[in-house]
Amino acid sequence: MIKEIVAHIKTDDLEILFRMDSGYFDDNIIATIESASCKYLIKGKEYPTLVSQVTTPTVSFTKGNEGRETTELVTKLDTWDNDRRFVVSRVLKPEKDRKQLSLLEGDEFEHFYFVANSELLSEKVVIAYEKRGNAENYIKEAKYDMAVGHLLLRSFWANEAIFQLMMLAYASCVLRTICFCCSRWTLQMERNTGSKLKLSA
Repeated sequence: MIKEIVAHIKTDDLEILFRMDSGYFDDNIIATIESASCKYLIKGKEYPTLVSQVTTPTVSFTKGNEGRETTELVTKLDTWDNDRRFVVSRVLKPEKDRKQLSLLEGDEFEHFYFVANSELLSEKVVIAYEKRGNAENYIKEAKYDMAVGHLLLRSFWANEAIFQLMMLAYASCVLRTICFCCSRWTLQMERNTGSKLKLSA
């Protein structure tokens, strides 16, 4: 699927970034993306190989915004062939969840792991992945409201055509909702102030 997507949309001046959840944290998938000369940002899983390297006292974390601290390392999992760049983010656990007594350094933190081949700074990598949350909401709405999650035909291109039509219908519904909400808001403003609020497109 990755090769077909790249073959369909790849151009010389287009940079493709695959932003994926931990379900795609796989050496073969990453290698396929690398072979297509594309960028990737994938959430990693909490494997012992990674945990042991970031919970040692010698690892230095850089403080960022919103209580976030980040660090990065170049390593590989036991089953991987190549080293890759990992960005690790940690945030302090809520006070009620922290252990009163701990023999291990770092137990008071919750760690998040990301593998990426972009040139973004560590914290920017984490922020870029967090934007995926909005995309997830759109995907969930399309999946359950428009039945996008079901492949109706065996042909990739036929399914793509159906998918595009579904997305057109979904976008039309969203646009209708936005226009309806804006109309109600404008009418409310007219009632409250006696003047009409003009919105620029």
